[in-house]
Amino acid sequence: MDHSWASAVVLIPDNPAALFSGADLQPGDQIAAIGPDGLCVGISEWDSTGTALTLWADDPDTEALDGLNAGDVVSFAVYPPDDQGRPVTSIAFTFQTALAPNEGFEPDGVYVVSRAEGPALDANDAVPESGLGLVRPNPVVQSAQIPLSLATAGRVRVDVIDALGRRVATLLDGPLDAGDHVLPLDASMLASGTYVCQVRSDGGLSQRRFTVTR
Repeated sequence: MDHSWASAVVLIPDNPAALFSGADLQPGDQIAAIGPDGLCVGISEWDSTGTALTLWADDPDTEALDGLNAGDVVSFAVYPPDDQGRPVTSIAFTFQTALAPNEGFEPDGVYVVSRAEGPALDANDAVPESGLGLVRPNPVVQSAQIPLSLATAGRVRVDVIDALGRRVATLLDGPLDAGDHVLPLDASMLASGTYVCQVRSDGGLSQRRFTVTR
Protein backbone atom coordinates (compact mmCIF):
# COMPACT_ATOMS: atom_id res chain seq x y z
CA MET A 1 0.00 0.00 0.00
CA ASP A 2 1.79 3.11 -1.24
CA HIS A 3 0.29 6.51 -0.45
CA SER A 4 3.18 8.57 -1.83
CA TRP A 5 1.44 9.33 -5.14
CA ALA A 6 -1.43 11.28 -3.58
CA SER A 7 -0.57 12.14 0.02
CA ALA A 8 -0.55 15.58 1.60
CA VAL A 9 1.53 17.12 4.40
CA VAL A 10 0.58 19.08 7.52
CA LEU A 11 3.49 21.19 8.80
CA ILE A 12 3.37 21.93 12.54
CA PRO A 13 5.94 24.65 13.35
CA ASP A 14 8.32 24.93 16.29
CA ASN A 15 6.42 27.44 18.39
CA PRO A 16 4.48 25.50 21.03
CA ALA A 17 4.04 28.41 23.48
CA ALA A 18 2.23 30.57 20.91
CA LEU A 19 0.77 27.78 18.80
CA PHE A 20 -1.13 25.65 21.28
CA SER A 21 -3.99 26.83 23.44
CA GLY A 22 -5.43 24.18 25.73
CA ALA A 23 -4.05 21.30 23.65
CA ASP A 24 -1.47 20.47 26.36
CA LEU A 25 0.98 18.71 24.06
CA GLN A 26 4.01 17.14 25.69
CA PRO A 27 7.15 15.59 24.15
CA GLY A 28 6.44 12.02 23.08
CA ASP A 29 2.75 12.64 22.37
CA GLN A 30 1.46 11.24 19.09
CA ILE A 31 -0.61 13.52 16.85
CA ALA A 32 -2.97 11.44 14.71
CA ALA A 33 -5.03 12.56 11.74
CA ILE A 34 -8.49 10.96 11.67
CA GLY A 35 -10.62 10.53 8.57
CA PRO A 36 -14.43 10.74 8.43
CA ASP A 37 -14.86 7.00 9.09
CA GLY A 38 -12.62 7.04 12.17
CA LEU A 39 -9.67 5.72 10.15
CA CYS A 40 -6.19 6.84 11.19
CA VAL A 41 -4.82 8.58 8.08
CA GLY A 42 -1.52 9.87 9.46
CA ILE A 43 0.50 9.97 12.68
CA SER A 44 3.56 11.82 13.94
CA GLU A 45 5.36 12.36 17.26
CA TRP A 46 5.54 15.77 18.91
CA ASP A 47 8.97 16.61 20.36
CA SER A 48 8.53 20.40 20.85
CA THR A 49 10.66 21.18 17.80
CA GLY A 50 7.94 21.04 15.17
CA THR A 51 6.90 18.10 13.05
CA ALA A 52 5.41 17.12 9.70
CA LEU A 53 2.40 14.85 9.52
CA THR A 54 1.62 13.01 6.27
CA LEU A 55 -2.04 12.59 5.35
CA TRP A 56 -2.52 9.30 3.51
CA ALA A 57 -4.76 9.19 0.47
CA ASP A 58 -6.97 6.21 -0.31
CA ASP A 59 -5.49 3.67 -2.70
CA PRO A 60 -8.06 3.22 -5.50
CA ASP A 61 -6.53 -0.14 -6.42
CA THR A 62 -7.77 -1.76 -3.19
CA GLU A 63 -11.35 -2.49 -2.14
CA ALA A 64 -10.81 -1.44 1.48
CA LEU A 65 -10.83 2.21 2.49
CA ASP A 66 -7.24 2.88 3.59
CA GLY A 67 -6.94 6.66 3.35
CA LEU A 68 -8.61 9.93 2.41
CA ASN A 69 -10.59 10.85 -0.67
CA ALA A 70 -10.80 14.37 -2.10
CA GLY A 71 -13.13 16.52 -0.01
CA ASP A 72 -12.89 14.39 3.15
CA VAL A 73 -12.83 16.32 6.44
CA VAL A 74 -9.88 15.57 8.73
CA SER A 75 -9.83 15.83 12.53
CA PHE A 76 -6.82 15.51 14.82
CA ALA A 77 -6.34 13.60 18.07
CA VAL A 78 -3.47 13.54 20.58
CA TYR A 79 -2.39 10.28 22.23
CA PRO A 80 -0.16 10.15 25.32
CA PRO A 81 2.88 7.86 24.81
CA ASP A 82 1.42 4.92 26.75
CA ASP A 83 -2.33 5.54 26.16
CA GLN A 84 -2.68 5.86 29.93
CA GLY A 85 -2.72 8.66 32.47
CA ARG A 86 -3.82 11.66 30.43
CA PRO A 87 -6.86 10.89 28.28
CA VAL A 88 -6.87 10.99 24.50
CA THR A 89 -7.84 14.51 23.48
CA SER A 90 -8.74 16.19 20.22
CA ILE A 91 -7.37 19.40 18.75
CA ALA A 92 -8.50 21.73 15.98
CA PHE A 93 -5.91 23.20 13.62
CA THR A 94 -6.16 26.59 11.94
CA PHE A 95 -4.08 26.74 8.77
CA GLN A 96 -2.11 29.54 7.12
CA THR A 97 -3.21 28.45 3.66
CA ALA A 98 -6.64 28.55 2.07
CA LEU A 99 -6.25 24.90 1.10
CA ALA A 100 -6.88 23.15 4.41
CA PRO A 101 -8.29 19.78 5.53
CA ASN A 102 -11.26 21.41 7.25
CA GLU A 103 -12.28 22.61 3.78
CA GLY A 104 -11.77 19.16 2.31
CA PHE A 105 -8.70 17.01 1.72
CA GLU A 106 -6.81 17.63 -1.51
CA PRO A 107 -3.99 15.30 -2.65
CA ASP A 108 -0.49 16.79 -2.78
CA GLY A 109 -1.49 19.71 -0.56
CA VAL A 110 0.83 21.34 1.98
CA TYR A 111 -0.95 22.74 5.04
CA VAL A 112 0.90 24.98 7.49
CA VAL A 113 -0.60 25.14 10.98
CA SER A 114 -0.96 28.64 12.41
CA ARG A 115 -2.72 27.66 15.62
CA ALA A 116 -4.14 24.66 17.45
CA GLU A 117 -6.78 24.56 20.14
CA GLY A 118 -8.11 21.67 22.16
CA PRO A 119 -10.15 19.89 23.11
CA ALA A 120 -12.28 20.71 20.06
CA LEU A 121 -14.45 17.59 19.89
CA ASP A 122 -15.09 14.33 21.67
CA ALA A 123 -12.10 12.10 20.96
CA ASN A 124 -14.24 9.01 21.51
CA ASP A 125 -16.37 10.12 18.56
CA ALA A 126 -13.32 10.90 16.41
CA VAL A 127 -11.49 7.65 17.09
CA PRO A 128 -13.91 4.78 17.69
CA GLU A 129 -12.21 1.97 19.60
CA SER A 130 -15.12 -0.10 20.88
CA GLY A 131 -14.30 -3.77 20.92
CA LEU A 132 -10.54 -3.37 20.62
CA GLY A 133 -8.51 -3.41 23.82
CA LEU A 134 -5.09 -1.92 24.55
CA VAL A 135 -2.06 -3.64 23.06
CA ARG A 136 -0.15 -5.23 25.95
CA PRO A 137 2.66 -4.67 26.67
CA ASN A 138 3.14 -1.27 25.09
CA PRO A 139 5.88 -0.53 24.05
CA VAL A 140 6.28 -3.93 22.39
CA VAL A 141 9.71 -5.57 22.29
CA GLN A 142 9.13 -9.02 20.79
CA SER A 143 5.48 -9.99 21.22
CA ALA A 144 2.20 -8.67 22.57
CA GLN A 145 -1.46 -9.52 22.96
CA ILE A 146 -4.43 -7.62 21.55
CA PRO A 147 -7.86 -8.11 23.20
CA LEU A 148 -10.79 -8.07 20.79
CA SER A 149 -14.48 -8.33 21.63
CA LEU A 150 -17.19 -9.03 19.03
CA ALA A 151 -20.89 -8.58 19.71
CA THR A 152 -21.83 -10.82 16.77
CA ALA A 153 -19.99 -13.40 14.71
CA GLY A 154 -18.71 -12.31 11.33
CA ARG A 155 -15.74 -11.71 9.08
CA VAL A 156 -12.90 -9.79 10.70
CA ARG A 157 -9.69 -8.34 9.28
CA VAL A 158 -6.91 -7.21 11.62
CA ASP A 159 -4.00 -5.30 10.07
CA VAL A 160 -0.89 -3.60 11.41
CA ILE A 161 -0.18 -0.24 9.72
CA ASP A 162 3.14 1.59 10.01
CA ALA A 163 3.71 5.36 10.28
CA LEU A 164 3.91 5.67 6.48
CA GLY A 165 0.50 4.11 6.02
CA ARG A 166 1.82 0.77 4.77
CA ARG A 167 0.13 -2.49 5.76
CA VAL A 168 3.05 -4.41 7.28
CA ALA A 169 1.17 -7.38 8.75
CA THR A 170 -2.25 -9.03 8.69
CA LEU A 171 -3.04 -10.81 11.95
CA LEU A 172 -6.44 -12.15 10.93
CA ASP A 173 -8.63 -12.17 7.84
CA GLY A 174 -11.59 -14.49 8.16
CA PRO A 175 -14.64 -15.48 10.22
CA LEU A 176 -14.59 -15.06 14.00
CA ASP A 177 -17.14 -16.08 16.62
CA ALA A 178 -18.86 -13.59 18.89
CA GLY A 179 -17.27 -13.06 22.30
CA ASP A 180 -13.90 -12.14 23.73
CA HIS A 181 -10.69 -13.04 21.91
CA VAL A 182 -6.98 -12.40 22.36
CA LEU A 183 -4.86 -12.03 19.22
CA PRO A 184 -1.09 -12.68 19.42
CA LEU A 185 1.20 -10.10 17.84
CA ASP A 186 4.67 -11.21 16.76
CA ALA A 187 6.67 -7.97 16.52
CA SER A 188 10.06 -9.61 15.96
CA MET A 189 10.08 -8.58 12.29
CA LEU A 190 8.86 -5.00 12.90
CA ALA A 191 11.29 -2.10 13.06
CA SER A 192 11.22 0.28 16.01
CA GLY A 193 8.52 2.91 15.60
CA THR A 194 4.84 3.71 15.91
CA TYR A 195 2.13 1.46 14.47
CA VAL A 196 -1.66 1.27 14.38
CA CYS A 197 -3.55 -1.99 14.92
CA GLN A 198 -6.67 -1.70 12.76
CA VAL A 199 -9.69 -3.99 13.03
CA ARG A 200 -12.50 -4.06 10.46
CA SER A 201 -15.65 -6.07 11.09
CA ASP A 202 -19.39 -5.93 10.48
CA GLY A 203 -19.52 -3.75 13.60
CA GLY A 204 -17.32 -1.08 12.03
CA LEU A 205 -13.70 -0.03 12.38
CA SER A 206 -11.58 0.08 15.55
CA GLN A 207 -7.92 0.93 16.01
CA ARG A 208 -5.22 1.21 18.65
CA ARG A 209 -1.79 2.78 18.49
CA PHE A 210 1.28 1.00 19.84
CA THR A 211 5.05 1.37 19.75
CA VAL A 212 7.73 -1.17 18.94
CA THR A 213 11.11 -0.63 20.59
CA ARG A 214 14.34 -2.60 20.49
